[in-house]
Amino acid sequence: MSEYKLETKEAIALMVNLLCNKLFVLAPFYLKQIAGNTALIVTATFYLVAFTLWSICSKMNDIDKDLLDITTNHILRKFLGSIIALSITVVTILTLRQYAEGIKVMALQNTPINLIIVVFGVAMLSGAFLGLKSIGKTNGFFVPLIFIVTLILVFATFKRKDLVNLFPVFGNGFGNIATSSIIMLSMLFEVTILFMLPSVLKAPGDFQKIGRYTFLWSGICFISVGGIYSISSPGHQSVQSYEPFFRLIKQIEFGNFLQRFDSFFLILYCISAFLYLSAMLYFGANIFAKTFDIKKSKRLILPIGLIISFTSAVNFLEEYMFYIVGKSNYILWIIAFAIPLTILLISKLRSTE
Repeated sequence: MSEYKLETKEAIALMVNLLCNKLFVLAPFYLKQIAGNTALIVTATFYLVAFTLWSICSKMNDIDKDLLDITTNHILRKFLGSIIALSITVVTILTLRQYAEGIKVMALQNTPINLIIVVFGVAMLSGAFLGLKSIGKTNGFFVPLIFIVTLILVFATFKRKDLVNLFPVFGNGFGNIATSSIIMLSMLFEVTILFMLPSVLKAPGDFQKIGRYTFLWSGICFISVGGIYSISSPGHQSVQSYEPFFRLIKQIEFGNFLQRFDSFFLILYCISAFLYLSAMLYFGANIFAKTFDIKKSKRLILPIGLIISFTSAVNFLEEYMFYIVGKSNYILWIIAFAIPLTILLISKLRSTE
């Protein structure tokens, strides 16, 4: 790992961006097509469940170590590290493709998708190569601005909504809400990075504080957007991953002179993408290096980054994107919450013997 240690505020900003990036890519699809008018309830439910699971895990991690440091069994440590690093790589591949497709449809219709992927890939590699200090500083500066502007844009769309769309309040019933909440839980896969942060924190004792503020600020964003989606249109709709948010923003106007707020959204979209991709690549490479005792993890950034970029450019992803993402939702929540909970529980039981 890098010698630089993240400040508490930098770590919070980093995690908020990692979790909230889904608002620009996957969340609109699931909130509108799967949750429908229950998007607000579903969002609040899965965030409450996620925070409860994290709180249980954090209480058991009283030694402020990351998951790999806690895992003392050599074979289990390598298996755990491999699963986490591979999962981060796959999620990054899918997210890079979604970001590229989104920017192509919203702004660069005549630009080849592979060229857009190359641009995002170069930005991802550059950010990861600059290291943890650069990632921490840029997130610490940009994420609060992205957070504030995003909320302003979201609430600026409220005057065009109809509260009647909230009914029936429970949609197709509690079973549908529970199912949707479990699926949405996988959208917080990046919580895995949170469990790996203690070893790169300047103040490891602030681990629980970082987690609480991460869920607080990202929860505000998610629940706000979930509420807007609930009242934006009735029932369930078939949508693309990027469309609902972009369409909502395009509706904002204040008189004849203050329009085209979608330009601000595109800027936020690109900055959030660059920050997200570079952080995911950096931590993926470092977790892989730590798992297999590779001293210089920077050597892994280029090959892993190229694998992510080239795989994202494969054409079959365009056709099977949501199928792959849909299937992965049944696995990612296990990696993000169930596995850390199990590892920490075993560690806690051993420490009390």
